[in-house]
Amino acid sequence: MGTLIAAETLRRRVSSALIVSAAALFALSVILLGIAMALGMPAVAGGPMWSLSAKPTPDAVALLLGIGLFAGAGAVSLGLAAVGHGWRPSAALLVGASAVVVALYLFLPPSWGDTDVLNYAVYGRIAALGHNPYLMTPAQLARTRDPVGRLGPAAWRDWPTVYGPVATALQWVAAELGGASMAWIVFWIKVGNAIAFVLTSLGLVRLTARIPAMQARVCILWAANPLMLFWLVGNGHIDVLLALAAVLALIVIQSQRRNGTVTGLVTGLIVGAGTAIKTPFALVALAITWVARRSPAVLAAGLAGAAVVIIPGYLAPGVLDGAVLSRRLTWDQGFLHLPAAISSRPLVYGCLILLTMAVLGVLLLWRLPRGGDRILPFVRPAVALVLAWLAIFPTAGPWYDALIFPLLALMLPSWLDYLVIAQCLALSEMALPSAPTHSLDQLERLIGIAGHVAVLLVPIALAVMCVRDAWGVRWDDTTGAGHWQPAADHGGGRHRAHRLPAR
Repeated sequence: MGTLIAAETLRRRVSSALIVSAAALFALSVILLGIAMALGMPAVAGGPMWSLSAKPTPDAVALLLGIGLFAGAGAVSLGLAAVGHGWRPSAALLVGASAVVVALYLFLPPSWGDTDVLNYAVYGRIAALGHNPYLMTPAQLARTRDPVGRLGPAAWRDWPTVYGPVATALQWVAAELGGASMAWIVFWIKVGNAIAFVLTSLGLVRLTARIPAMQARVCILWAANPLMLFWLVGNGHIDVLLALAAVLALIVIQSQRRNGTVTGLVTGLIVGAGTAIKTPFALVALAITWVARRSPAVLAAGLAGAAVVIIPGYLAPGVLDGAVLSRRLTWDQGFLHLPAAISSRPLVYGCLILLTMAVLGVLLLWRLPRGGDRILPFVRPAVALVLAWLAIFPTAGPWYDALIFPLLALMLPSWLDYLVIAQCLALSEMALPSAPTHSLDQLERLIGIAGHVAVLLVPIALAVMCVRDAWGVRWDDTTGAGHWQPAADHGGGRHRAHRLPAR
């Protein structure tokens, strides 16, 4: 008996230490990343967003961002470990804390060096002026001396928009609200992202209301994830809308089971909207289609709903510009060091990327750990397909992980959680701006090498985990029930559960 009491005391102390450490790292990350945002991006300083300085200090910003992102990844990792030791935090508390950070980041300019939201603003401005952003480039807008066009970043000036028609419509609305001010257009884009982030958090909490252990996961991996808060709200990346679309589709599927045709139609509308924001959402659509294949009526209703959204939007001139889409597929950011015989041939390069994604996707579909399928059956295939895309696609950013974190949170806990966090951190550090001075040169070089190695190791690690079936999932074979079943379901037997102590 004494041994059991001592073990329980030790477990509680470890859990408390993990909780305190995770909370401290979360606070540190939010503060450092917030200061870094306030120090940079003079193009959008003023207006609704508050800034500490109109002159960015590259070294300070890069250092704050690097430490802040590392602390954020640590906070998520330790939070998951605390959940594994029985911590069941209040969802209202974590979502409330997340909402406070969302409100803070909303009124700070995007961090120095990350210019995607400026591109969104320029594309929206082009649409608001009555031009076609699929045909007109930011450089052409800048030549008209437009006040927003002149502040567009140089990297994408010769590219028309690569985003879907729903994304363009939302950017157009932000531009209409913001007028001729880059700062105000960016602000309205961030308002939309902030709303989407909070709604996604609430949706995930609703989906997992009957499963406390899983609800804790969604709060840690999404709502209180400093990496996602920074990239999606602070820097305004559009990928948060894909997360919202995925969660809305899950809610519809879970809540309208009695009328399959209506469920299929509404889900199709949501899936169509997500795909018309960014085409990778089609991977989630494919997973839903695979699960619905046994019901022709539901499948037909879903396809009809998706077509209602997708077809009219993609009939606009330039939306299906094959040259732009091909350039996105074959553009190498530098961590895929392939032989020149492959990288210099876009068709060969693109086919190799697609083939590798397909092979990894099949492996993951075959071997990903099961367990959550009983509640949300298409989550597992969606995770498999999205993971294969994230691990292989050459044009990658940490904000792309907005599509994997909500889905991953609905899976059973495994080593995959930490692999995805590590990949997001590596991409985050690689996405940081390079300081023009040499005081941090050695540190930047070391981070760059580590980031490249980590990104290259992710698909290898996934393949090894698939072949060896080594996910680190522990099962309770004695009861067959447990903390990963709905609270109202006291049955056991076929569906084994992850062993997590109650608290």
